[in-house]
Order: sequence, then structure tokens, then C-alpha cells
Amino acid sequence: MQDLAIHSMKKYLLILFVLAAFTIKAQVSNVHISFGTTGVVYPVNVNEGDFISFSFWLVNRGNIPLSSPIEIIIAIEDSAVNSTYSISSLGSFSDIDSVFSPNDSIFIVVWDHISSARYSQGDNIVVIWPNFYSPYPSTSDEFIGNINMSTLSSISQKQSEEFNIFPNPIIETATLKTKQPISTFKMIDILGNVVRYQDNIQDNFIAIHKNELKSGIYFIELKIGDNTQIKKVIIK
Repeated sequence: MQDLAIHSMKKYLLILFVLAAFTIKAQVSNVHISFGTTGVVYPVNVNEGDFISFSFWLVNRGNIPLSSPIEIIIAIEDSAVNSTYSISSLGSFSDIDSVFSPNDSIFIVVWDHISSARYSQGDNIVVIWPNFYSPYPSTSDEFIGNINMSTLSSISQKQSEEFNIFPNPIIETATLKTKQPISTFKMIDILGNVVRYQDNIQDNFIAIHKNELKSGIYFIELKIGDNTQIKKVIIK
């Protein structure tokens, strides 16, 4: 009788364990961020020095909200040698919505400067994915595409090296120096908005002050003679 009771208890505990495991599995909270049906829209054929945009929808296909910032990461691979050339952030989005709820979607536009420091001449494989933190199990999709870059002349490349910013990242103030006088100065955020502009400068020096600028990625665009040069800066 006692053996039967023990056997029944073991059987009962086993059933409880199986039911508990099934319930936990069924109730696992997760965040899954994927791209919308249109994928990522961007120009495939570009020239060195271009300033291009990547636009796309992100969808929360998980079952819980996401409240942390979403950072957009890009990896660039040289298809000729099949090796990773560069991995960097295209921007972090923390103020789009306070909460990214399940089945919600957000439209994002990020910008990148096409340079030989990060892209190789010819065909490049680009991999883009959202990176974020969640205390729950989380996954995300990645987008894989191609960018074909044509290089500029060696003269233009040499001129682009004559544009320096220090320090970068910028905490309070940075110094921008060139070897030739600057005609115009633009500072552009990752959404393509011009946040600073100066013209008729005709100087080789500009002081960049953080002031009211938010932390994040920006692009400095200079007009020097007949050439336009662009560099990425980070505001801490």
C-alpha cells in the first residue's frame, strides 16, 4: 500500500513538473525585432564621398514591449576576399517612442558616408541589424544587401585627408582644421537634418561646441574650393 502511494505521488509530481515546464515554455516573454516587408531601401551603385540613406520599417514581432534604445549596426564585407571590412553604428534611437509595443512598427532613416576607409572599390556586402537590450529573451533579423562603390581620383582622396577633427568623439568642444580655406560648414544629424550651418568662412579653423546638441552620430560636411568633404563625428 505504501509503495502504491509513493508510486502515485511520483506520478503526480511528474505530471506537475511536465505541466509546469509546458506552462513556462508557453508563457516565455520575448522580444523579436524584424524588418518590414519592404526590407531596407538604399542606393546600390554609389561613388566614394557620397552621403547615402538606408530607410526601413522595424516591427516588434515578440509578445512584450521594448523600452530600451535601438541601435542600428552595419557590417561591411569585401565580397572579393569574403572578409569583414568594417563594423560600426549608424545611430541609436531612444526617443522614437517610450515603448515599442508588440506588433507596433517604426520607420527609421539612417545615413552613412561612403569612404574608402570603410568600403572597398567594387562590390561590398552590407549586413544591417538592430541591436538592443532586453531582460527577456530577444532576437532580431538581419538584412543582407550589396553596395557597389566607384572610387574618386587620387587628388580627391588626398584632399579628403586634409580635414581633421580633434577630439572625436566630442565631449564639450572640438577643433576642426583644414589645409585649405573652408567656404561652408554643415553639421547634419543621422536623420538628415542640418543642425549647424556657416558660410563665407574663408578660414582653416572651426571650433565645434556641443552646447544643446544631443548625444549621437553627426556628419560634418565642408565645402573647400570646388570639393565637398564629409566626416562622421560622435557627440558624447
